[in-house]
Amino acid sequence: MAPILHPTLYCPFPSSINVHAETVQRDTRAWARRFQLIRDDAACARLSCRRYTELMSRAYPRATSVTLQLISDWHTWLFLLDDQFDETAWAKIPCG
Repeated sequence: MAPILHPTLYCPFPSSINVHAETVQRDTRAWARRFQLIRDDAACARLSCRRYTELMSRAYPRATSVTLQLISDWHTWLFLLDDQFDETAWAKIPCG
């Protein structure tokens, strides 16, 4: 089989992450537990290693902490909802 060759990607933007990322990650975990979107420590650990907030912090590097919190909570809810209806066992796959 021939190897797959990937083209070099040019990205003229510097890599950046929101300065509020760690605080928002902690608060999103607490929010998800408060609303019982995750119910035990194993689910909390899976949520943490999925790094949804980091993704949002990179997508919105200049957002205020309030805006980033809303974005993080919203996307976390969407990802968790998707995992509930996913046809695969992805949601149960441990990280690392």
